[in-house]
Amino acid sequence: MATTSNPETLQKIVAALGVFATSTDKQQIASANEWLQDFQHTIEAWEVSSTLLMAADSPPPLKMFAAQTLKSKVVYDLNQLPSEQLPLLRDTLVSALQQFSSGPRNTLVQISLALSSLAMQMPDWAPTAVQNLIETLGTTPDYVAGLLQFLAVLPDDVSTNTRIPVSVSLKDTFLDRQRLKSNSIGR
Repeated sequence: MATTSNPETLQKIVAALGVFATSTDKQQIASANEWLQDFQHTIEAWEVSSTLLMAADSPPPLKMFAAQTLKSKVVYDLNQLPSEQLPLLRDTLVSALQQFSSGPRNTLVQISLALSSLAMQMPDWAPTAVQNLIETLGTTPDYVAGLLQFLAVLPDDVSTNTRIPVSVSLKDTFLDRQRLKSNSIGR
């Protein structure tokens, strides 16, 4: 299985996720859930989740947890990363979008939401994010499903995600560009 900087953390994640699949003990489930939620707020969760998501040998439940964690981290904890690391995070999420374009869909949706939320918080990338992803993903048939999922979640995320501090003008810019891109794709 994927190696991280802390194999003990990986073992704890696997064990906690295993509780949901095997236990009926409410206290044990609550304890596992609490540990996973606490982990998701750590700085270590960025690296561990990125590694787990992209590792070929991670089982699907672990990949889904990693995608959910990254989405949550982008929404709530992006301030934990220095701004210089944001382009690397973006590139990791774009690679994940490519990797998961054919599914599973629930993981693809989480990655798309993470990328959408990141785009809204990267002022240098925000104005060109949609065009950039269309150019990057739209020319490869295997990646079109991932691009379409991103384009499907973006307007709703921009319009309704109140947890991300985005100016009204940036939201309007995203929505206007999205409408233009959607119109040009549909022709």
